[in-house]
Amino acid sequence: MITENLLAYVRLVNKSWKSGKSIKSKFLDYISNPRAKIYNRFYFSECSEGDKVLSGLFNKMLINPSLENIELSVLTLDSIYHTRLDNPFKTSHAIFELNQRIDFFSMIRDSGYDRRTIIEYITSINKRFDNNEKYIYSFATKFCSFISPNRFPIYDQYSSTLLYEYLKKLNCNICNQPLCRSKMGDYSYYISAYDCFIAHYRLEKFSYKEIDRFLWSYGKIIENSVMYEDEEIVFSSVSYIPIEKCNSLKVKLDIHLFAEGKTCDELLSDKLLGHGTNPPFVVKPLIKANGQTIYIKYYETTTIGSFNEMLFQSVWGNIWKDVLPNLIIYYYVDGIRAEIRDNDISLSQLLNKYLDREKSGHIKVSFYVSEDAGQIDDDGKLQYFIRSHEAGKHNIPHVHVNVSGNKYEEPLSIINGEPLVKKPKLPRKYLKQAKKHILENQNKYMLAWNTQSDGLEIDINNTII
Repeated sequence: MITENLLAYVRLVNKSWKSGKSIKSKFLDYISNPRAKIYNRFYFSECSEGDKVLSGLFNKMLINPSLENIELSVLTLDSIYHTRLDNPFKTSHAIFELNQRIDFFSMIRDSGYDRRTIIEYITSINKRFDNNEKYIYSFATKFCSFISPNRFPIYDQYSSTLLYEYLKKLNCNICNQPLCRSKMGDYSYYISAYDCFIAHYRLEKFSYKEIDRFLWSYGKIIENSVMYEDEEIVFSSVSYIPIEKCNSLKVKLDIHLFAEGKTCDELLSDKLLGHGTNPPFVVKPLIKANGQTIYIKYYETTTIGSFNEMLFQSVWGNIWKDVLPNLIIYYYVDGIRAEIRDNDISLSQLLNKYLDREKSGHIKVSFYVSEDAGQIDDDGKLQYFIRSHEAGKHNIPHVHVNVSGNKYEEPLSIINGEPLVKKPKLPRKYLKQAKKHILENQNKYMLAWNTQSDGLEIDINNTII
């Protein structure tokens, strides 16, 4: 390995890179040995032109971070630097949404944000779509490097392997621990190794980008050698190590039932279990959970979607998925109840910016569970509803019909389509339209009545002739 005059060789590589000329033979002679079969000319014209194109595209993207500009930057970076993205368009769209949500490009350039956390945002993008996807570690560092070259050294198989080889000869400790090759997959560890290499060889006058060029160029030369100094160097990538810092969050649960557009918390009673749409196995755990404070463990990579799942499991256990169709979850933001619909947003980001827990020590979460079957069909201006609270009212199987924009509803029999009251408020033309529609859909409506209403159940086969 090069252990002398490293300043001169880094300067030589960057000068050759910028000019697009080959490296002088003296450099090649110095690193080679008689048994090394090595290329005697190494050109930078293609590499330097590629960097110029990418710099122009990234500058344009930062000025106008449109989806089109992000896609162009991502596709070009993937092509020139061979980052091997499985789906660059999906990655581009995720970065676009991320930047819209949290002004991500400004975070990359802001020295106040932790670099590993920023890399984690991009690295884990594909994992959010499919857990079997790979972490896009190398791409993430290269993407950030072209936005902020003085903050983000590039990770690839050449830089990480050579850094390890250099530091191994120096018997360096990184982060107060013995040097470990696999830990290069931790970006914080990788930066520490990089900075240790810079400090030992007095390379502070060079930017990360310039040292990246040297390590990549030197690595390519060695890779094309049969042997170097009687020791073969194997260039390989290490597995990315995701952020797994565990935190505990105190959550206060506030449970409500609602039906027909209003709350009906009186149903949170053992006496009324199963009164509405939901069976006892859904409502009973709510009675126990209401007003309770629970502790949920989360990580820096936890999204609001995965956090919601942990909340559901804490209340319903393994059957939580059966509850979702009738469940709405709200968080409280400055005392205002809010529904968070983006399941991919970072929980940590929400906690830091919106979900204030400093005064109370906890966050408040409300579960609103529907006890109302609600609308099941529509026919032009007419909407059809099965109400859940029918016991003691109309035990004849029926459906409520409402004209769009009107407040009143008309209960019509599912058996014959006729009104259940003597003086219906629904205009004659709508009564005729509704009767025809109900008779055409008797089986569907009778099944809805038997499964969603608390009225008497009717045998479909014996009723519908």
